Amino acid sequence: MRLEDRPYLREIQLKRDEIDSYDEYPFCIPAVKELDFIDFHPDVTFFVGENGTGKSTLIEGIAVAQGFNPESGTKSSTFSTSRTHSPIILAYPRSKIYQFSATGIYEVNYEETEHYAVTKDFLNRHEQMMKILMEE
Repeated sequence: MRLEDRPYLREIQLKRDEIDSYDEYPFCIPAVKELDFIDFHPDVTFFVGENGTGKSTLIEGIAVAQGFNPESGTKSSTFSTSRTHSPIILAYPRSKIYQFSATGIYEVNYEETEHYAVTKDFLNRHEQMMKILMEE
């Protein structure tokens, strides 16, 4: 199958001229407020970030814009999401990773993710880390 024939979401763009106020939800969330354009990878695109930074809100908005149910994507199986904290899954070689933060959304390399840094730190210092974790 040719790349251009693959059924996937290629990009999204916030229609800024249709937004009345950035003081109201969901446009007040920094990741949404600062959003201009997201380019998706044809294989997989990951959203990573702390709770409350807008990952689920943006995914729900995309689902609604595509005609899906925002909670489960029940209209079709072509739109699905999964949650992971696994640095192994994030290491997928043909992907894009977007970091959500209090200042917006940024594309990052795998090694720049917190998932990678925490796991690497644990593996490099597992004895010390276990002592810290086991302290009462």
